[in-house]
Amino acid sequence: MTPSDEKILAMVNRALKALGKEKGVTLFDQDTARKILRQAIAAGLAELEEVHKKAEEKILSLSRKVAPGTREWDELFARYVDEERRRRGL
Repeated sequence: MTPSDEKILAMVNRALKALGKEKGVTLFDQDTARKILRQAIAAGLAELEEVHKKAEEKILSLSRKVAPGTREWDELFARYVDEERRRRGL
């Protein structure tokens, strides 16, 4: 589930605010910083969505059926997400 543009913008604004409070950090061009942060957040969320999709596909490909929402599904999903993140170096 990808967050809306408004939620991404809220994340960008919080990040800019936090960066502005950091000692030794000066943002000369807020618009460029905002654009770069928005792209980075969107890319990160897209990659996370791919990781989740890959984990779900792995569960669905098992020879035995695992019902979504069960404890077993959740444990397998967490394990496969962790494996995929490690594989991608995240």
